[in-house]
Amino acid sequence: WFVLLLHCRLDQRHRDLEALHGFTAVVAQSIDLADVARTSLDEALRLFRGTRGLLQVYDEVGGLVIDHAVGMPRIVGPTGRPDQRWSHVIEGDQAMFVDAGRGVVVASRNVGPSTGVAVPVRDRGEVIGLLVIADRTGVVEAFGGDDLARATTPADQLAVGLRNALLHAGMERAAMSDPLTGDLNRTAFDRAVADEIRHLHPGQVGAVLMLALDRFKDINDTLG
Repeated sequence: WFVLLLHCRLDQRHRDLEALHGFTAVVAQSIDLADVARTSLDEALRLFRGTRGLLQVYDEVGGLVIDHAVGMPRIVGPTGRPDQRWSHVIEGDQAMFVDAGRGVVVASRNVGPSTGVAVPVRDRGEVIGLLVIADRTGVVEAFGGDDLARATTPADQLAVGLRNALLHAGMERAAMSDPLTGDLNRTAFDRAVADEIRHLHPGQVGAVLMLALDRFKDINDTLG
C-alpha cells in the first residue's frame, strides 16, 4: 500500500508539471483584463487542484482594479496593495503558505504542509497582483514545499498577461475619456448609445436627455 501511494503521488506530480506548461497559452488568449483574471484563476485552480481561489489586480498606486474570487466561503483578500494585514505576503519575494480558513487568511507560515498558497504577481519589480489558491483535492491534499516553488512560475507568466491587459485597459480608457477632465468623450457616448440600443427588447424604446448650461461657452473657452 505504501509503494502504491508513493506511485500515485509521483504520477500526480508528473501530471501537475505537464499542466504547468499549458498555463502560458491559456493566459495569453485574451487582452481583456476581466477575461484574463477569470481565465487565469480558473487555470491556476485546475493546475494546483484547488477548490477556492482569489486573484487581485492593482493599479499604479496600489488600488484594487480586479477582485475575482472562486469557491465558498469566499476568500477575503486585501483592500489594496498597501494593506498591513497582507504586507508579509505582498511584500515577499516568493510564494508563502497561508491558512485560508473561514474565507479569511488567518495566518501565514514558512513551513508546510498547508491548506493554501499565496504568491504576489510581480512585473518589473512592482507588485501588480496577488494569487491565492486554497483547499486542494487529489491524492496530495495539502500544499507542500514543491508547490511553493511551482507557484512562482505561473505567477511570472501571469504577470506578463496582466501587464498586457492593464496596458490595453489604459489605452482604452485614454481613447474613451477627455485627457483634461477624465470625463467620457464623444466616442464613449456613441458606444454607450449603441450598447443600449442593442440591448433593447422588442417594443422597448430608448431616449437621450440633453442638458445645456447657459453661458458655459465663456468658461469653456477660457478655462478649457
